[in-house]
Amino acid sequence: MVAFARNKTQKPIRLELPSRCPQGPVVFTGLSPEYDYYRSCTKGACGGPRDPIAFEIAPGEQIELEMVEIDPQGANCTGPLPPGKHSITFAVPFAGKSCFVSAATVQR
Repeated sequence: MVAFARNKTQKPIRLELPSRCPQGPVVFTGLSPEYDYYRSCTKGACGGPRDPIAFEIAPGEQIELEMVEIDPQGANCTGPLPPGKHSITFAVPFAGKSCFVSAATVQR
């Protein structure tokens, strides 16, 4: 699943997202609370303090904020998904204008 951001304004936008090391800055939801979207369980501890992660988006430009792989069979510290359809969304935790997101569906 890929989280994109698009600047629909006529001015550049700078997003500063909090570092959530060892996870990425985008918050994915929709699967069990234990699902490890970033496969971070084996990445180890992060030193701190950490600077925000900055993205520059030119007028009319679309950029990739983050990509995660959803494995219905499970991976690393995450077990297999229960049978059925699962809707996954994401949030971008920044203080600014509204973000609109689409949902992705995973079926097992």
